[in-house]
Amino acid sequence: MIAGMASSGYVDASGGEAAPKRQKYCHHGNDIAAVTEGQVFPLLSLPEPALCKVISCLSFRDIQALKKTCVRLNSLINGRRLECRPWFARYSVRQQADFKAIANDADDQVLKAWVAQLTKEKKVALRLMQSRNACSDFVTFPETLFFAITALMAKANAFKCTTLVRDCYHFCCEMSKFSVNGRFIMVAYYLPYTGGDDFTIDIFDAGLNGRWYRQVSLPYNGISSAAAFSRDSNYLVIGGPSDCDFIIYCQDLADGWRQCARVDHAGQVGLAVFSPDSRHLATTGSSAATLKVLSLSGGEQWLERVSTDCAQSIDAIFFSDNSRQMLVVSDEQGQIYGLNDRGLWTVQDNIHCGPFRDGASPFSADGSWMVINNFGGAFRDCSATIYGQGAGGRWSESMVIHHDKPVFMVVISPSGRYLASSGHDGKVKTYVCRQGWLQRNTIEHFGHSASVAFSPDERHLLSYDPRCLRISGLDQQGNWVGQAVVRFYLHQKIESALFSSDSQHVLIKGNDYTITVVSRGAENDWSGRFSIGHVQSAVFSASGVHLLVVCLERRDEVRVEPDGTVETHFPACVKMYGPVGNRAWQEKAVIELYRGLGGDTQVSARFSPDDRHVLICTSLHFHVLSIDNLPRTITLPGL
Repeated sequence: MIAGMASSGYVDASGGEAAPKRQKYCHHGNDIAAVTEGQVFPLLSLPEPALCKVISCLSFRDIQALKKTCVRLNSLINGRRLECRPWFARYSVRQQADFKAIANDADDQVLKAWVAQLTKEKKVALRLMQSRNACSDFVTFPETLFFAITALMAKANAFKCTTLVRDCYHFCCEMSKFSVNGRFIMVAYYLPYTGGDDFTIDIFDAGLNGRWYRQVSLPYNGISSAAAFSRDSNYLVIGGPSDCDFIIYCQDLADGWRQCARVDHAGQVGLAVFSPDSRHLATTGSSAATLKVLSLSGGEQWLERVSTDCAQSIDAIFFSDNSRQMLVVSDEQGQIYGLNDRGLWTVQDNIHCGPFRDGASPFSADGSWMVINNFGGAFRDCSATIYGQGAGGRWSESMVIHHDKPVFMVVISPSGRYLASSGHDGKVKTYVCRQGWLQRNTIEHFGHSASVAFSPDERHLLSYDPRCLRISGLDQQGNWVGQAVVRFYLHQKIESALFSSDSQHVLIKGNDYTITVVSRGAENDWSGRFSIGHVQSAVFSASGVHLLVVCLERRDEVRVEPDGTVETHFPACVKMYGPVGNRAWQEKAVIELYRGLGGDTQVSARFSPDDRHVLICTSLHFHVLSIDNLPRTITLPGL
């Protein structure tokens, strides 16, 4: 609204006042209030602190428009970095927490090396380091850091990808993961040619200057899905050398990683899940169904808080974002555990649980709501239940969602304010939380069960069936109105779709090895379309600005090796796309892979959580590459 005032008669191009119109309308949430002529004030007549406060309340898109109105506003926004916080708010609460952890972990030496990859201007790194200790009412250091880094990457016309680690094993890689702070990489593999299956996990460290090295090799039991870093990146859990134990390692400055605890189960181990605050760990046994929960005590020791036998094998474990509730799902039955003031986990309730699509957590971000699908193999209910937590910590039914046919999927928005459910009846029902849950409008998918997802900023809702994808936006009345439709015809089908972390793009994967990216335009419409063929996989960067694509040519090469063997080779490469000029997606880097993939065509590629590096893993090689901006120097306003 302020941007509209500045560009439609309240402030002229030179910063002076223009004659106001007789009546204007101001939006206050869902209400519209009339403003008379005598109540209208020129924007630039406000004192600078008040003006900054008003601008900081606008959306990132509105601030960008406001910068174009006059030189004074442009200088004020750049000088006070008023764009950073609204830009940062477009990310989900979980992504913001990850960015803050990365920023707090980066010291001055890491910061210099990081900025040096993207610009030759040394003053950018210097001013970022100065902003670490500077107090501001409008921006914090993590907001400033990632706004600057993302802007530097977005302005680059091309990238040079330099190999930092290239390990060649005669192994089969099972899993590769970054730690949340982006400093460590875990690679699990086994050696099938040693006479026995030797399973190993290597931990690589980026060091202070970004030069990766193998820090330690740890034996494990081959269950790579149970290996995980804690969210603070200080702890690591893997299955031990035997099939019946988990080993917890903690980060040690002298030895790298040292064993700090061991969890024994009666049978083969199954799941291992850290809580979001990294102070609790839940582990399960698969062959003998058991549940154990360990918690960090004041002396930084892991103490067992729960040890119980289960009638059925445990399918999933979910922690709430505040780490005070835990849902354990076993054979369509769920047990809700709560953490009391004495640090003990106690069972609060037992509920029926249907399937969880894509492993989505049923908890809202604040832990006060939980949504459960009631459809399952033993239960054929056409409903989903919303549970609310009362003052005493007890969970009770708040609302039951009904569909004409079984519920296909139900999701809750990152903040817990909105909810959407889809059923096999082809309907997507939306709800808003206003002291209680109120039903809003229904989105039709005409007989198809649809998958649903909220954008990280909660301003858009994605729903798609195999033939049609719909993007809906939130209007002033709280309804979700259609903004874009993407249809697939003939033999094409939509396999998956997801938002980028900055809520500006939607990645659609088809069953014909083609991806389509739909982007928001300058007029807040979803008009940008971009397609790539012959794609094996694609993933957004952590900032959402770049796209990493594994391209696999649809032809085979048969070649006779020197030893006389005949092998089939699959030419493949990894391409990086991002903004160049006015275009949202242009090819900015190509990483050629070796041509000898044998009979395995699987190649995985991903960005590090800080977007500094690219990790590429195949069946025979493991690469870590740095991203350097080429070829020009870029200077950012305000830095």
